[in-house]
Amino acid sequence: MRTTFLFLSMLLLAPAAQGATIDLSGLPVGLQGTNTLVFPEATFVSVPGDFSVASGGEICATASGGCTFDFEVIFAAPVTDVSVDLSAAGSQDAVTISAFDDAGGLLGTAATAGAGSLPTLSLGFSGIARIEIDDMSSPSTGGYFYSNFQFDPVPEPGAGTLCAAGLLAMAAGRRVGARLRSSRR
Repeated sequence: MRTTFLFLSMLLLAPAAQGATIDLSGLPVGLQGTNTLVFPEATFVSVPGDFSVASGGEICATASGGCTFDFEVIFAAPVTDVSVDLSAAGSQDAVTISAFDDAGGLLGTAATAGAGSLPTLSLGFSGIARIEIDDMSSPSTGGYFYSNFQFDPVPEPGAGTLCAAGLLAMAAGRRVGARLRSSRR
């Protein structure tokens, strides 16, 4: 019983899932020559178009020099609380970011409309499997660059929880067995 209590105490004191950032800083500056970028946490896909990287790890989907193409980020596992920083907005630029679950259901959106604003757009939903970035900028205004793709992993039931349940079941079984043995005497 003492071992079970100790193990459960350790589980309860274990740290929660930490936030993560997709690191784009290792990409070379300029056109990437591909419409797909793969990272351990997520895959970026732009159809049509190529990805362009600015100094500092800012990314956009482009063709003919303007950062006005849409793209999506498909996470390797569901996440929660996604945020994205925007930069280099023209006065007429606008963007909408939509979050979707595993089944393709829309969880919600975040949007901004130009006026030189450089916000961080946040999607405070759980179970986000992918986000779509709809850059509604005109080619003449240049569009947005995106950086600091941050998110929190969705906690998944782990082996520790299953082990704790097993220990509790064993402890309960021992008690029931002891009662049955004592009632037979």
